Amino acid sequence: MPRPDLSAHMNPAPLTIATVAQRLGVSASTIRTWERRYGLGPKREPGKRRRYNEIELKRLEQMVRLVRSGVFPSDAAQAIKSSDEVLTDSEAAITVESILDTARRGDFNSLQRNLDVLISRDGLLHTWHEYIGPAMRGTYYPPKGDKPG
Repeated sequence: MPRPDLSAHMNPAPLTIATVAQRLGVSASTIRTWERRYGLGPKREPGKRRRYNEIELKRLEQMVRLVRSGVFPSDAAQAIKSSDEVLTDSEAAITVESILDTARRGDFNSLQRNLDVLISRDGLLHTWHEYIGPAMRGTYYPPKGDKPG
Protein backbone atom coordinates (compact mmCIF):
# COMPACT_ATOMS: atom_id res chain seq x y z
CA MET A 1 0.00 0.00 0.00
CA PRO A 2 1.52 3.38 -1.01
CA ARG A 3 2.22 5.97 1.63
CA PRO A 4 0.19 9.18 1.53
CA ASP A 5 2.02 12.35 0.54
CA LEU A 6 1.95 14.37 3.75
CA SER A 7 4.11 17.15 2.37
CA ALA A 8 1.39 18.29 -0.04
CA HIS A 9 -0.36 20.32 2.67
CA MET A 10 2.75 21.72 4.33
CA ASN A 11 3.86 25.30 3.87
CA PRO A 12 7.41 25.75 2.59
CA ALA A 13 10.01 26.79 5.14
CA PRO A 14 10.36 30.54 5.69
CA LEU A 15 13.16 32.14 3.71
CA THR A 16 16.05 34.24 4.98
CA ILE A 17 16.67 37.73 3.69
CA ALA A 18 19.77 36.51 1.81
CA THR A 19 17.72 33.90 -0.04
CA VAL A 20 14.97 36.40 -0.87
CA ALA A 21 17.54 38.94 -2.11
CA GLN A 22 19.15 36.33 -4.34
CA ARG A 23 15.80 35.22 -5.78
CA LEU A 24 14.72 38.80 -6.50
CA GLY A 25 18.06 40.00 -7.81
CA VAL A 26 18.31 42.91 -5.38
CA SER A 27 20.54 43.49 -2.38
CA ALA A 28 19.52 42.61 1.14
CA SER A 29 20.00 46.24 2.14
CA THR A 30 17.39 47.26 -0.45
CA ILE A 31 14.90 44.83 1.07
CA ARG A 32 15.70 46.16 4.56
CA THR A 33 15.16 49.72 3.30
CA TRP A 34 11.79 48.79 1.80
CA GLU A 35 10.82 47.19 5.10
CA ARG A 36 11.87 50.25 7.10
CA ARG A 37 10.39 52.88 4.76
CA TYR A 38 7.29 51.18 3.41
CA GLY A 39 6.51 48.30 5.77
CA LEU A 40 7.10 45.61 3.12
CA GLY A 41 8.57 42.95 5.32
CA PRO A 42 7.73 40.07 7.55
CA LYS A 43 6.05 40.58 10.87
CA ARG A 44 8.62 39.92 13.56
CA GLU A 45 9.16 40.49 17.23
CA PRO A 46 12.04 42.71 18.39
CA GLY A 47 15.35 40.87 18.22
CA LYS A 48 14.02 38.13 15.95
CA ARG A 49 15.44 37.38 12.51
CA ARG A 50 13.52 38.11 9.35
CA ARG A 51 11.83 35.09 7.81
CA TYR A 52 9.78 35.55 4.64
CA ASN A 53 6.81 33.37 3.72
CA GLU A 54 5.39 32.95 0.20
CA ILE A 55 2.93 35.86 0.52
CA GLU A 56 5.66 38.28 1.59
CA LEU A 57 7.89 37.00 -1.22
CA LYS A 58 5.12 37.64 -3.78
CA ARG A 59 4.68 41.20 -2.47
CA LEU A 60 8.41 41.85 -2.83
CA GLU A 61 8.37 40.34 -6.34
CA GLN A 62 5.63 42.84 -7.23
CA MET A 63 7.71 45.65 -5.74
CA VAL A 64 10.77 44.69 -7.79
CA ARG A 65 8.69 44.35 -10.97
CA LEU A 66 7.08 47.77 -10.49
CA VAL A 67 10.35 49.53 -9.63
CA ARG A 68 12.09 47.98 -12.63
CA SER A 69 9.25 49.14 -14.87
CA GLY A 70 9.90 52.74 -13.80
CA VAL A 71 7.52 53.26 -10.87
CA PHE A 72 8.94 55.17 -7.89
CA PRO A 73 9.45 52.86 -4.89
CA SER A 74 7.08 54.88 -2.71
CA ASP A 75 4.32 54.68 -5.34
CA ALA A 76 4.98 50.98 -5.91
CA ALA A 77 4.72 50.24 -2.19
CA GLN A 78 1.49 52.22 -1.95
CA ALA A 79 0.03 50.34 -4.92
CA ILE A 80 0.98 46.99 -3.38
CA LYS A 81 -0.56 47.89 -0.04
CA SER A 82 -3.77 49.16 -1.64
CA SER A 83 -4.03 46.08 -3.89
CA ASP A 84 -3.66 43.87 -0.81
CA GLU A 85 -6.66 45.61 0.73
CA VAL A 86 -9.02 45.53 -2.25
CA LEU A 87 -7.99 42.37 -4.11
CA THR A 88 -10.79 39.83 -4.11
CA ASP A 89 -10.73 36.26 -5.40
CA SER A 90 -12.50 37.26 -8.62
CA GLU A 91 -10.01 40.07 -9.23
CA ALA A 92 -7.07 37.77 -8.54
CA ALA A 93 -8.18 35.49 -11.40
CA ILE A 94 -8.39 38.08 -14.19
CA THR A 95 -7.65 36.54 -17.60
CA VAL A 96 -7.55 37.78 -21.19
CA GLU A 97 -10.88 36.01 -21.78
CA SER A 98 -12.51 37.76 -18.82
CA ILE A 99 -11.27 41.13 -20.11
CA LEU A 100 -12.74 40.37 -23.54
CA ASP A 101 -16.07 39.27 -22.04
CA THR A 102 -16.27 42.40 -19.89
CA ALA A 103 -15.54 44.63 -22.90
CA ARG A 104 -18.06 42.82 -25.10
CA ARG A 105 -20.75 43.24 -22.44
CA GLY A 106 -19.98 46.96 -22.30
CA ASP A 107 -19.27 46.90 -18.56
CA PHE A 108 -16.59 49.57 -18.72
CA ASN A 109 -16.53 50.24 -14.96
CA SER A 110 -15.58 46.61 -14.29
CA LEU A 111 -13.10 46.69 -17.15
CA GLN A 112 -11.44 49.81 -15.71
CA ARG A 113 -11.31 48.27 -12.22
CA ASN A 114 -9.77 45.04 -13.58
CA LEU A 115 -7.13 46.95 -15.54
CA ASP A 116 -6.33 49.09 -12.48
CA VAL A 117 -5.85 45.92 -10.42
CA LEU A 118 -3.60 44.37 -13.07
CA ILE A 119 -1.48 47.50 -13.46
CA SER A 120 -1.02 47.96 -9.71
CA ARG A 121 -0.30 44.26 -9.23
CA ASP A 122 1.91 43.51 -12.27
CA GLY A 123 3.01 46.87 -13.64
CA LEU A 124 2.03 48.61 -16.85
CA LEU A 125 4.41 46.85 -19.26
CA HIS A 126 3.57 43.36 -18.04
CA THR A 127 -0.16 44.14 -18.11
CA TRP A 128 0.12 45.46 -21.66
CA HIS A 129 2.04 42.44 -22.97
CA GLU A 130 0.15 39.73 -21.09
CA TYR A 131 -3.42 41.08 -21.02
CA ILE A 132 -4.21 44.20 -23.05
CA GLY A 133 -2.32 43.28 -26.24
CA PRO A 134 -3.79 39.77 -26.48
CA ALA A 135 -7.26 41.12 -25.64
CA MET A 136 -6.97 43.69 -28.42
CA ARG A 137 -5.88 41.00 -30.87
CA GLY A 138 -8.85 38.94 -29.69
CA THR A 139 -11.24 41.75 -30.61
CA TYR A 140 -9.73 42.08 -34.06
CA TYR A 141 -9.58 38.36 -34.83
CA PRO A 142 -12.55 36.33 -33.57
CA PRO A 143 -11.68 33.22 -31.50
CA LYS A 144 -12.19 30.87 -34.48
CA GLY A 145 -9.41 32.62 -36.39
CA ASP A 146 -11.73 34.08 -39.04
CA LYS A 147 -10.73 37.48 -40.33
CA PRO A 148 -13.26 40.27 -39.74
CA GLY A 149 -15.43 41.58 -42.52
